[in-house]
Amino acid sequence: MLVKRVCLKDIAEEVNVSQTAVSKVLNGLPIRIGQEKREKIIETAQRLGYSPNMIARGLRNQKTKSIGIVIPDMSTLFYPELLRSLEIKLSSYGYQTLICNSEDDPVNEREHIETLLSRSVDGLVVAPAAGRDNIDYFKEIQESRKTFVLIDRYFAGEGLNFIVTDNKQGAGAGVGILADQGVARIIYLGNRVRNQPIDDRLTGVREEAARRSIGFTTEQIFLTETDRESAGATCRRILGGNLKDTGIFLESNRLLMGLLDAAREKGLQIPDDFHVIGFDPFIAEMAYPADYASLRVIRQPFSLIRQDIAGMVQAVGEYLVSSLNKQSNRLLQRMLPAEIIPGNYGQDA
Repeated sequence: MLVKRVCLKDIAEEVNVSQTAVSKVLNGLPIRIGQEKREKIIETAQRLGYSPNMIARGLRNQKTKSIGIVIPDMSTLFYPELLRSLEIKLSSYGYQTLICNSEDDPVNEREHIETLLSRSVDGLVVAPAAGRDNIDYFKEIQESRKTFVLIDRYFAGEGLNFIVTDNKQGAGAGVGILADQGVARIIYLGNRVRNQPIDDRLTGVREEAARRSIGFTTEQIFLTETDRESAGATCRRILGGNLKDTGIFLESNRLLMGLLDAAREKGLQIPDDFHVIGFDPFIAEMAYPADYASLRVIRQPFSLIRQDIAGMVQAVGEYLVSSLNKQSNRLLQRMLPAEIIPGNYGQDA
C-alpha cells in the first residue's frame, strides 16, 4: 500500500492558511503572521510527517543540499570509518550524503559518478579507483565548476583537488620505528595493483632505509593480491629464509592475517622472530579455530601507522562548504601527516 506524500497544500488546508504562508514559515522566510498561526503550521507539519522534496527544491534553487561520495573499498576499517566521519561532518553543515562503492573499478566509478550527477548533487568527494582511466573525466568535472575533491588517493601533477595522507612521511616514520627496534633489513609486502599513495609509501621506505643504512633492495619487495590466501602464500616465501634482525613493512594491515597464517604454520612469533609495522588498523578474520592460533603469533602489540581521518574530514568539510557558498574556488592540494600509534615493546606481554 502506497503512503500518500504530505504536501504544503495538506498543511495549508488543515491550518486554514495559504500554501505561500506555509512555505514561508517552514523555510524561515519573512512573513506577517501571528505567532499562534506560525506555531500551528510547524506543529501540523511535524504531526503529518511533512518532508520537503529536496531534489525538486534543488531544481528551483540550483541546490539539493546533497553530496555524492564514491569510495573504492569497504573491506577494511579505513573506509567505513572515513565514511562515517564524513557523513557526520557534512550532516552538521546541513548536507545529506549519497554513498557509492566502486569496488576499485574505474568503469563502476564512472557509472556511479554519472548517477550522482544526474541526481544533481551539489558536490562530489571521490577516493579514486585503481589506475588512471578517469583522470580526464575528473578534470572535466572540476573544470565544469562542480565542487569536486579527491580524498585518500590522488594523481600527482594533474591539477586536481585532493586531501590525502602524506604517505611518504608516514612510511619513513614507520621505518624509524623498525630502526629503533634494531632492524637491519626490511622486507616490503604490498599490493600488486598500484596507485600514487601506495607508491609514495614504497618511496618513503626506500629513502628512509637508505638514510639509516638499513638493508633494502628490490629483491626484498613482494607484491601480492590483497586477499588473505594470496597474502599468505607470498608470506610463506618471505618467512622461509633467515629473519634475523628483519622487519616486515606492510603497505596495508589488510595483509596482516595472511602474514600471521604463514608465521603460525612456521612456528614463528612477533616480535621474537621478526618485527612488523603497517598502515592503519586491521580487521581480524575469525572464521575458523585456527584463526585464533594465528592471532597468538602476536606476542606483543606492534606499532602501526595511522592516517588522520579526522583531519581529512575536517578539511573536506571546510572546502566543500566554502566552495558551495562561493567563498572560495581555489585549487586545494593538501597532505596531512600520518601518526605513529606505538605498540608496547619492552613491556610484559
